Amino acid sequence: HGWMASMVPLYLRKYYADEPLFSESRIVTSVYGKDFEGDISVNSGSGDHQNTKKILLPSSFNLTTSDAYFYDDHLVIFASRLQNGYGGYDLYASKKEDGKWGSPINLGPEINSPQDELSPFLSKDGSELYYSSDRNESIGGLDVFYSTYLYEANKWAAPKNLGIPINSPGDETSFTLSYNGLIGTLS
Repeated sequence: HGWMASMVPLYLRKYYADEPLFSESRIVTSVYGKDFEGDISVNSGSGDHQNTKKILLPSSFNLTTSDAYFYDDHLVIFASRLQNGYGGYDLYASKKEDGKWGSPINLGPEINSPQDELSPFLSKDGSELYYSSDRNESIGGLDVFYSTYLYEANKWAAPKNLGIPINSPGDETSFTLSYNGLIGTLS
């Protein structure tokens, strides 16, 4: 799994080098629901349901939550409890090639902990991964963490808690940034 930690930023850099990253008409921004066959309804754009479509993911991804984040229908980062994880829900990535989703790749021990990692979100350039976790460094419940991709080292940096006032003793999930990166939302 040598490419697991670097797959996301390198994929984005390779395929979008000559295009604006994540224009609102291309990025799939939210998950609306899932059925038992692995179909996931997603919205690709500004939040209206007119752009809703279904993407079929393999049942082997074992998606038991709606914590999946898509790019251009060809890259997905998601939370799952697959075998050989680090404990609880872990974050995985898969890319679609020749019409088929590749095997899920665990994002590794820098990102995943013995606790739960949920609600992945990548910055528009793919260099920062935001997610919720109840790992030991949590203030309480699920907190929002981020990790910066270290291109020279070809790996993700140790995650950092966004701290107060973003996090609280309660649960913070579903963190996202606006397209310009200036506004964040969470639930």
